[in-house]
Amino acid sequence: MVLADLGKKITGAFKNLNSATVVDEQVPEDQLVLS
Repeated sequence: MVLADLGKKITGAFKNLNSATVVDEQVPEDQLVLS
């Protein structure tokens, strides 16, 4: 289902943000591309 996949991608993006020790410009830009 499309919404379930989107939810998984968003959850994964937040996990990546939490695991990043230094959040610079590249990290948020990487999360904006949810492909």
